[in-house]
Amino acid sequence: MAGLVLVAENDRTTSSKLSVLDYRNVDSAAPVLAEARVVGHVRDEPALRGRDLFVPTSGERVFAYRVSDEPGRAVLSPVGSYQTETDHPAAIYLHTGPEGQLCANGRRLRRFELDTEGFRLLPQEAAIGAAAQPLQSWGNFLYVGRYPGWSQAVVISQVEREEMISRWRTVVGAAVIAWLDRSGGLLGITETGEIFVLGEQAIRQGGMQQTPFEILEISAGVRRALRATPISNDQLAVDLAGPKPRLDVLGSDGRVRATYPLDQELTASPVGLGRDLVVALPGRIRVLPAVKPTEPTSDLVLPVVEGETPPIVQLFPLDEQQVLAIDSTGRLRRIQRRDQPSPHLAVAGDTQLKQPPTFAGVKAGQTVVLADAAGLVPRRDVVSLSLIAELSRGSPPASGSWRL
Repeated sequence: MAGLVLVAENDRTTSSKLSVLDYRNVDSAAPVLAEARVVGHVRDEPALRGRDLFVPTSGERVFAYRVSDEPGRAVLSPVGSYQTETDHPAAIYLHTGPEGQLCANGRRLRRFELDTEGFRLLPQEAAIGAAAQPLQSWGNFLYVGRYPGWSQAVVISQVEREEMISRWRTVVGAAVIAWLDRSGGLLGITETGEIFVLGEQAIRQGGMQQTPFEILEISAGVRRALRATPISNDQLAVDLAGPKPRLDVLGSDGRVRATYPLDQELTASPVGLGRDLVVALPGRIRVLPAVKPTEPTSDLVLPVVEGETPPIVQLFPLDEQQVLAIDSTGRLRRIQRRDQPSPHLAVAGDTQLKQPPTFAGVKAGQTVVLADAAGLVPRRDVVSLSLIAELSRGSPPASGSWRL
């Protein structure tokens, strides 16, 4: 079909026009041999293999055509189309295979087949996450680059074309979100769930450690970044949001010591309460026990303000029975675990800040230091919650506070 050229015009708000032009006669203007209209805009490169033409459009749609330059045959014959369940705005990259096979990498890697029965989606899929680059192939393997959805890191994986199974991956550009100072080295975790355990010898030698000790399983559909927080000298809590949220507790050896399924995503990073955990859920604060207790601790139900419950935005550990909690309106509460008449969480003191804090505060000794959008940096006693001192900076802070 040398001399035939496909042109796409995004001439309407919600659709595009495809035109096949004939450039076989160089001495005359190229006539239009066929036209077709497709839903969405053509932004990524179509794919042609033999007579099979595949055109991707916005919204993660794919249109399939049969192309012919034989006299008496239709130049552009529609065969079928496919659209994902959501209107995905990002790029979609196509890669054709033998016998009408097509792989499309958009919000995940999908496999299609074009035959005499039409154009259909096959059940296998892999490499969930927005496409970061065009598909590459070698033999029966595809090499897929993707953004996982909660991070700007790029995950590169090898996927077997027929079974759509990935046996390895490489992550580029993932930031370390937390460190734990362990005896004889460090424990670190990245925003894509790779756990690295570094001993003293590895730290002294320097260089790069390419293979993680372990990789946390992250469920499909996650859209919020992982959060990791040291909760003791030898434990790190990792908050994994998504359709099936959970909290993993890592030991200093890098292994998962406990997993807590959650019925809702956390609104703030967890903190330790002795060997247990305190977590903030929408509308309540809960204790997650390290060991199953005889009688569980009842949740603290948060008050409703003007029809809504302000979410907790930060927790501060105080001791084995107390934590501080601050909500989005600037309400600061000291919360105690009490045993009588039955185990429960109770508010032991509270105060209202002048303004909600702009960034995460920091606990320093028996005080807590916060900063708000007005440039005020109040310092309060963690027990009485009374104001000890207040510094006015005159302008909003550029970042949070750190204890030196």
